Amino acid sequence: MMKTKKPLIQKLGLLGVVSLLSYTAAVVFSPLAYLGYDWMAQAVSDLSAADAPSLEMKIVQAEYFGVVERFSVFAATGFNAAIGIHLFCMKE
Repeated sequence: MMKTKKPLIQKLGLLGVVSLLSYTAAVVFSPLAYLGYDWMAQAVSDLSAADAPSLEMKIVQAEYFGVVERFSVFAATGFNAAIGIHLFCMKE
């Protein structure tokens, strides 16, 4: 049986799944640090508000999500489109 080497773009494409899991972890675990958070009445963005008790936890997870997300965009769209999207994200 012959093993075929996977191209780098396929490996980077898996980072999209990692990005999704990272964001999901941020949404699931950040409310644990925010006593009184009601997911039915408050938006997810309340978890990262300036005075939110869960801000530090959310920032750590969001930083990881951002890095992985940029690599997955690069893998999905190619180098030129990824640079444009990356520059747009930095602008915000």
